[in-house]
Amino acid sequence: MWQIIKTWDWKAIVVCLLTSLVVWVLNALNESNYSTLINYPVSVEIKQNDSIVALQPPPEFLSVLVSGSGWQLLRSSFSFSLQPLTIRIQNPLESRPLSTLSYHLLLSDLLKTKRLKFLGIREDSIRFRYDKLETRLLPISFDSSSVQPDNGYLKVSRVLINPSFVRVTAPQSAWKNAPSMLTVAPTQPNDNLQASFQADLSLPMATKSPLERRNAQSVSVSFEVAACETRIVDLPIRAEGQLPQNVRLALESIKLQCFVKKGLASTDSLAKLYYRLDLGAVKEGATNLTTSIENVQNIFVGCYYPHLLTDSLRIDYDKKKKAGRHNGRYR
Repeated sequence: MWQIIKTWDWKAIVVCLLTSLVVWVLNALNESNYSTLINYPVSVEIKQNDSIVALQPPPEFLSVLVSGSGWQLLRSSFSFSLQPLTIRIQNPLESRPLSTLSYHLLLSDLLKTKRLKFLGIREDSIRFRYDKLETRLLPISFDSSSVQPDNGYLKVSRVLINPSFVRVTAPQSAWKNAPSMLTVAPTQPNDNLQASFQADLSLPMATKSPLERRNAQSVSVSFEVAACETRIVDLPIRAEGQLPQNVRLALESIKLQCFVKKGLASTDSLAKLYYRLDLGAVKEGATNLTTSIENVQNIFVGCYYPHLLTDSLRIDYDKKKKAGRHNGRYR
């Protein structure tokens, strides 16, 4: 048996089979009672406006049920051979989903040009959603909780952030519950910083919308760190204004604590510091005055984190003396 099969003309057999298959396919394509779903292209036209964006864009195709011959359906399976269904939306922000019923007649006419019969649309409506774009200018802050100077070191300059603001554009609905400020932070902690800090940090998203756009994706953050030592200084009190004869201050100086760079602590600069007391602002009958760092005069550039250790000044009244005024000023 195998010897007989080997003598067959296999080339001729293959040619005959292929010819039969082609003839069968051609006959099947000539039949006219076929129906199928095709992707019919849709072209949605809206008034050009850079201030709106599609949150849910209209579909590019509709599933349309048609009938016709095999040849016609084969050609129509390629969407580029079909004239798109044009839909014009006048006000996309207020328009609601469009019912596909109103496009049955138009689609029937378009399909007739392809000798196809329109049977229906699978989708009951054409859905879309547009929103206005809103742009905000947000300040940028730096979270330094994960960057701490080493023992004996302090941050001795303000934090420089460049750029300090970022312009963010997003759909109006995405701004609900959005922060009013963007905060950047290092990805790796640094708890023993002994030199100046500098890093390029990525900006977080202001909204949860994938349509958000920003004019910057990262910012540069830097500040200086230096070895410092603690100084405690007695500040003389200089009272300006007339002091009643029966009133006197219980203290002649208050204590100030500050930090200065090691080796750069100027004795002359510390000696120039004093506390200015405006007696004109003292209320009659007051017995204690709360001290304020704002009243410390001649604070120099190298004086970091000044803090008053004396929190109040006591005023003593001598009831035996009249509350007259000095002719001169109290010093």
